[in-house]
Formats: sequence, structure tokens, C-alpha cells
Amino acid sequence: MRSSSGNSSRILWIIIILLLFLLGYAYQQKLWAVLSKYLTSESRESSTKPDMSSPVKESPVYPDGFSASGVKERTVDLNHNGKSEILLTSFSSAGGAEIVLIDSADRKKLLSNIFDFSTKGYPEAEFKSDDTPEVSQVADLDGDGRDEIILDLKSYGAYTDLFGALTFKGSKFAWAILEDETGQKHPAIFEDGASVRNANIFKVLIDQKPLALAQIYGGSQDGENWNWNADAYQWDGALFKRSAYLSAKIASEQPKKIVNGKPVF
Repeated sequence: MRSSSGNSSRILWIIIILLLFLLGYAYQQKLWAVLSKYLTSESRESSTKPDMSSPVKESPVYPDGFSASGVKERTVDLNHNGKSEILLTSFSSAGGAEIVLIDSADRKKLLSNIFDFSTKGYPEAEFKSDDTPEVSQVADLDGDGRDEIILDLKSYGAYTDLFGALTFKGSKFAWAILEDETGQKHPAIFEDGASVRNANIFKVLIDQKPLALAQIYGGSQDGENWNWNADAYQWDGALFKRSAYLSAKIASEQPKKIVNGKPVF
């Protein structure tokens, strides 16, 4: 009887141990399921949180030799070939102003000379920019299928600013050249601005064929009655030559009086 009782006791302990093992395994599985769910949820939340890091900004790329100070750019198609280029202008107090044409697909690739707006050879036209020149207009002024560039040169006087016209031929920028009534030649640089009794107005006459560049001068002794003169230049096959007819026409179209700020023709 003692042997039978001992066997029963051992079997009971084995059953208890097995139950404890099964309960422990079940608890472990439940705990792992909870942890797994938590970790998955945490990972999902982490992946959907916004990235608060600062975006990396790429530095603009400019061709070698071109000043990167105060750069402005404009997309153009100077050759009218359907392929865009980029016009860059810059300014630094040490080096002055510059302009260059680059490839829109490869910003290191030069498509023109780096032009520094020098008026060498024309001392009477010398000027100094006070800021980065800005492209004001592009237009085919001479009818050759390539655009000329009109720029605000950012050269400030008492009441005027300067504008200039550049040609683009043979992949080179250069001043458009004007010839006045005396036969004198000078760069296409114009004044634009007005005071109470003086006015210097620059216009691109887009209604003319070929297009014309005009400098209009106005003066008044009393601020009401005005007198006008004009110099209008058109392409003659070699340069932009003053047209006496167009100059007189433009001058005659200006207001004879300005009363309370309103023109009277």
C-alpha cells in the first residue's frame, strides 16, 4: 500500500508541474502578444510623425569666373530655338555688375562671355551700378531672330535711373550701339525718371517696325506748360541710327500741359 501511495504522489506532482509549465507558457505568449502589439503600434506612430529636421538646401551653381554676389536670374530663349537658357546678373561693390548666359540643364556651362558692362572707349557714357542689374525686357530689336536684352542698370541719379540695351551675337554680349544726328556713336544707355519740372523718359517703341528705342526729354518753367524733344533710334542694318522723322513724331505726341497731375494734349 505504501508503494501505491508513493506512485500516486509522484503522479500528482508531475501533473502539478505540467500545469504550472502550461500556465507559464500561456502567460508568456499573452505577454509577448501585448508587447508585440505595442511595439508595432509604436513603430507605426513613429513612421507617421512628421520629419522636423531642416531640409538640406542646395547651393546655387554658377559658372567659374562669374561673381555669385547678389545674383538675379531669368529664363529666356534668346535664339528662339525652343530651348531655354538662363540669364544671370550679379553685383558686388568690389567688382561691379556682370551678366552671363548659361545652360539651363548645366549651370556650369557658359553660353556667352561674362560681360561687365564696361563702356571702355566711350568715356562720356561711363556709369556705375548701385545694385544688381535687372532684366526689364527681351525683344528682337534688329529683326535677326535673336533677342536683345533691355536692363535696368540700377544706376541712380538725382531723379533718374539708367537703362541699357545689349546685343547677343556670336555668343557674345555687347552694347547695342546708337548713332546720333551728328554721326557720333555711343552705347545704348538711356535715362528714365522725372522731377517737378524735368522728365527723361525711356521707351521701347513696340508699335514700330523695326522696333525703336526712344529717349524723350521734357522741361517746364512753371510745372504746367511743357516742351518736349526726343531721340528715336531704329536698326539700319549695322547699328541703331537716329530717325529724324520718328523723333519728331514722338516729341509731338507728348502732353503740352500737365494740370493737377493730369496730362493735357
